[in-house]
Amino acid sequence: MNAADAELDQVLSKYKAEWIRLKNDPDALVLKLAILRNISNDLHASKSRLVGIEGPEQFRKKILEIENALMRLDDVGVLSMLLTLANIKKGTPKRPKSDSNELNPPKPLFDIIPESKLIRFDRHWEARIASSAYSKGWNFFSLELNILLKRADETNTKVNQTLWPDAVVLFIEAANRQAPPPNWIGRWLLTTPPNVTKDEIKSSVSEVVQTSHSIELEVLRSQ
Repeated sequence: MNAADAELDQVLSKYKAEWIRLKNDPDALVLKLAILRNISNDLHASKSRLVGIEGPEQFRKKILEIENALMRLDDVGVLSMLLTLANIKKGTPKRPKSDSNELNPPKPLFDIIPESKLIRFDRHWEARIASSAYSKGWNFFSLELNILLKRADETNTKVNQTLWPDAVVLFIEAANRQAPPPNWIGRWLLTTPPNVTKDEIKSSVSEVVQTSHSIELEVLRSQ
């Protein structure tokens, strides 16, 4: 197995079990879109990591084919319900009918997340996830954590892992308020199924950060 195939198999194997678990769940679309986003992000990182290894052009071509396949999924709307990891790896996904809510974010969504923060070239997956979550009646939260700046990446990873699958992190940004160095206040935009409560999220997050750090959780939309 060459470096490209090994890297590809490694990326896909990370998500295979979770994808299979959600395969027949009719309510799992938002989570599946989040998995596709993670695959896309990991493949993009792989291109940079393996540049210079044996056959870099062949590797880049293969990864680009897969990324383009994922983009085609994104272009035609709600497709992840019909996908398997094998479809993605082959780069030949089926193309069912588009879902208009998926292609065109509902205007009320921008009352929750400003359009300028969601409709960006680097957040097309986040726009799809948020649109799908909104149309399915999911809740939206703003989570602010006062953390050490040097541990921002580590904390972000822990927040994502701890909240999944009860919440999907759309993106993280700097909060409007500031903390004195060496701390930093980050703001996580979350979406959750209707049955997940604010207290449950706060309890989960409290296990990630130290109790001395502040946790502020604001409900942006609740069904």
